[in-house]
Amino acid sequence: AGGKIFSQIWHGGRACHSLLNNGAQPVAPSPLRITNDETYTPQGKKPYEIPRELRDDELPGIVAGFRHAAENARRAGFDGVELHGANGYLIDQFLRDGTNRRTDAYGGSHENRMRLLRETLEDTLEIAINSHEFC
Repeated sequence: AGGKIFSQIWHGGRACHSLLNNGAQPVAPSPLRITNDETYTPQGKKPYEIPRELRDDELPGIVAGFRHAAENARRAGFDGVELHGANGYLIDQFLRDGTNRRTDAYGGSHENRMRLLRETLEDTLEIAINSHEFC
């Protein structure tokens, strides 16, 4: 009936658990554990783990992962994607000074904390621009 369907793409960052990620330690802008909650795992509720701080050289791979997810959504027939940058997931973690204690180009000022979001949006938007029917 002319409706559109979008895929929401996101990265959990520190809101993940190694039991949900093939044993890999969660990653985040800074090594700060979520302390006021627990997460559900195949082994029941567990406290969140201390995430590993992402290195600068890993961030292009995060951006590429979002792009790859958008490309997969396009190939799967979605009309577009929504980049999830809220609710305590990775992009939101970079935006907030309480979860981003970095002092490099991805931390500190508002502009620096927005850098990962900006890079991801620019890279993901390129897919939309090159595919006129994809938003």
